[in-house]
Amino acid sequence: MKNTASALCLATLLLDLGSLAAATPNVTYIDSFGKKGTSDGRFDFPYAAAVNGSKVYVSDFNNNRIERFNGSGDFKSAWGSSGVLPSQFSGPGALAVNQGSAQVYVTDIFNNRVQRFDSTGTFLATWGTGGTGPSQFNGPSGIAVNQSNGDVYVTEQGGNRVQHFNLIGGYVGQWGGSGTGKGKFDAPDGVAINSSTGRVYVSEFGGNRVQRFDSAGNYELQWGTKGGGNGAFKQPVGLAVDSYGRVWVADSGNDRVQVFDADGNYLTQFGTSGTSNGKFKKPYSVAFGPGGIAFVVDNGNNRVERWQVTEPPVVTVSGNSKRTVSTAKITIHGKAKRAANSPSIKSVTATTGGKVYKASGKTSWTVTVRLKPGRNRIAVVATDEDNVTSAKVIVVVTRK
Repeated sequence: MKNTASALCLATLLLDLGSLAAATPNVTYIDSFGKKGTSDGRFDFPYAAAVNGSKVYVSDFNNNRIERFNGSGDFKSAWGSSGVLPSQFSGPGALAVNQGSAQVYVTDIFNNRVQRFDSTGTFLATWGTGGTGPSQFNGPSGIAVNQSNGDVYVTEQGGNRVQHFNLIGGYVGQWGGSGTGKGKFDAPDGVAINSSTGRVYVSEFGGNRVQRFDSAGNYELQWGTKGGGNGAFKQPVGLAVDSYGRVWVADSGNDRVQVFDADGNYLTQFGTSGTSNGKFKKPYSVAFGPGGIAFVVDNGNNRVERWQVTEPPVVTVSGNSKRTVSTAKITIHGKAKRAANSPSIKSVTATTGGKVYKASGKTSWTVTVRLKPGRNRIAVVATDEDNVTSAKVIVVVTRK
């Protein structure tokens, strides 16, 4: 009689990028920096954050300046004052950084323009005036850079549109218009780019939804309604796309940040209303730094909170996902891998027929399970030392 392992036709079943993108992150509070004031390192209505390596930029709306911190929240420098001249602001709003050139883009909301600076705050250029035509603005609020080509996208709350520019502000195109239908906007605020796919995500402060477009502005899908449940919004402001393609939305009116996969499926959320550690009073922006750190601008509390993002482990199974055997048991094996910034693998289990089987080994594992006659659905899961579990890998085995 052939043993179970030799009876299997082995191939490799790996989690694809879609499975990784849909993984639910573990988010824990670290600390915060800033308080209300006008001196260095303080804020009066902080609006947005952007990160480039060890540099964290925060727009300080009422103080009409940009402040720069290191990744731990220590103040380093600031630039800007109230006015209409270059390097002056009238309500600095969203920020974006071109990771290649290290240049910083700022929406200067009431001056109806975008200003561009080098990494130290030296003025480089500006574009935009008040108006409704191409390269004109009516309340530019959000801004994002496509890191693959340097293109810049700007949302206009007053103009209910998105404008598309090249990296130096040359006009490329626009889309939108007032309304609640597909591709229309009610006070669009945040904008974020998945630089791998070119897709553009836009949050609507008034419309309480997120819409997704291709890089040319063609509508693809949307999610969200007004409310406090999972996937609903109350005045969403900034949003960000992480390296896994997940979309993080600052749900300001619900005092939380919600996390979705690339297609808008709800994954998790963090934050509640309050002033103590790990609570929010109108979160406005999310940005990601090295080491899995998420920076959340806590607008109403005049601070920036730092959160540690850790990823679940990844488990893979060797062999076909659908198999037919004639034995009462089957042995399956595979690999388990911890994600970056995450603890080691603690265990791998396989569950079928209401019974849990613990695998031998961790990063390389083997487990034997008993089969009932007919169809058996086996769910394989890896767990790390923080008890965070991987996405399930399903193997379907039919016993003759």
